[in-house]
Amino acid sequence: MNEKILSEKLAYCAGIIDGEGCIRIKRSEYHMGKGDMISPEFSEQVQVKMTTIEAINVLNGLFPSSIILQENEHGRKKSYLWTLTSKRAYAFLVTISPYLRVKQKQVQNCLELRQLIEEGKETRPRKKEIVNKMQELYEKSKMLNR
Repeated sequence: MNEKILSEKLAYCAGIIDGEGCIRIKRSEYHMGKGDMISPEFSEQVQVKMTTIEAINVLNGLFPSSIILQENEHGRKKSYLWTLTSKRAYAFLVTISPYLRVKQKQVQNCLELRQLIEEGKETRPRKKEIVNKMQELYEKSKMLNR
């Protein structure tokens, strides 16, 4: 694919994300060992949910992921959900960031999270100060996506 066409497709993907996408930090918990200790895990997540599949197919063509068909209740249209998480979401955000106009703050928040994830890889469980910073970014993510 030549550079001009790739640039146009990336700009289109950024427009989809700016208009219909969600860039956030996801938090989940898992139990460590046999005790009651719970450790939070944080990851980047990018999602687009639409009732037509054409734009989702463009995203999926450049950044493959699963597409989930969601049947909706009460006579609403079915929708398609495209999701990237963790390193794949990070790589996507780095790639389309120059083209985004609306959601730059959400991207920067996720980039900061990735930096903390990489810093915290050496120790398990993670140091409390790193977990606290990740939690702050998670809270910021919720605020940015209201």
